[in-house]
Amino acid sequence: MKRILAAAAVVAAILGQGSPALADVPTAGQLEKGLLTQSDLPKPYEIAFPAVPVETSLGESTPRCPEPAVPDGPTVNTTNEFFLDTDGSMITMTIIATGAGAARDAVKDAAAIPGRCPVFEKGNTSFTTKAFPLAEFGDASTAFDMSVKEGKDSPVRVVVAVVAAGDVCALFALTPNEENDEAEFRTIVTAGVKKLALIKH
Repeated sequence: MKRILAAAAVVAAILGQGSPALADVPTAGQLEKGLLTQSDLPKPYEIAFPAVPVETSLGESTPRCPEPAVPDGPTVNTTNEFFLDTDGSMITMTIIATGAGAARDAVKDAAAIPGRCPVFEKGNTSFTTKAFPLAEFGDASTAFDMSVKEGKDSPVRVVVAVVAAGDVCALFALTPNEENDEAEFRTIVTAGVKKLALIKH
């Protein structure tokens, strides 16, 4: 789980690069309306544990592409969910109240990651990235395939999708174990983007 969170943080850190206006964005509680329920998930995925809304400061504690780290960015409202398959694969969905402009900027910056820094490191963890084909979603979207290797551990593959929808940015991250996991990932991204439309403020 630590590695999938680290991979999602690479994209989340992008949001700290600009200075988005966060005065009129959904609250952490309002973000919950965009969360998936068990009935939204393809079998055999299940919600691993209840989502908890939090405030997150994005910045120097997260892996960045490229280095060096920057000072902490703005504090944003965030909520996330973890979905677990019986084969051991996991999908996370993170919703961040960024504001519309910053959400689109995050997608643009995430789309540039494979070309800008296909290989980079943070501490003893190395990241290798390449583009991942995904249908267009929301106001703007992109996806990339990432290999995360920590120390002497075997590399872990993570697929990350970033979607801008209104005043929020949604991150979906998959650690696949089987070939059909990619199809299930696309199904969950599709369902998740539909739920984002329910977030009102």
